[in-house]
Amino acid sequence: MLIGAGAKPIVGKAAIQDFLAKSFAKNADMKVIKYEPEFSDLQISGDVAYEWGYFNAVQQASPSSQPTTFRARFLRVLRRQPDGSWKFSRVMWTPDSQ
Repeated sequence: MLIGAGAKPIVGKAAIQDFLAKSFAKNADMKVIKYEPEFSDLQISGDVAYEWGYFNAVQQASPSSQPTTFRARFLRVLRRQPDGSWKFSRVMWTPDSQ
């Protein structure tokens, strides 16, 4: 599940993949220059982990545009997979007003 600011939740792997493909197609010239997460807390309880924090990003809409910065808060839930790896189960973010 992906929960973004001001948008309906996107539920399911196929729906998230479709959303991302359409977003990238709409913004084909968009380039993420930098993405830096800042983790404030991580809790692990069995096969579920919860983390929250902030991320800073720098993106450029097109080769001729100036880069812009973006800061947001996030909350992510991860589940341990049978092979021991972790995958996102829920992701929620909102722009940081500070």
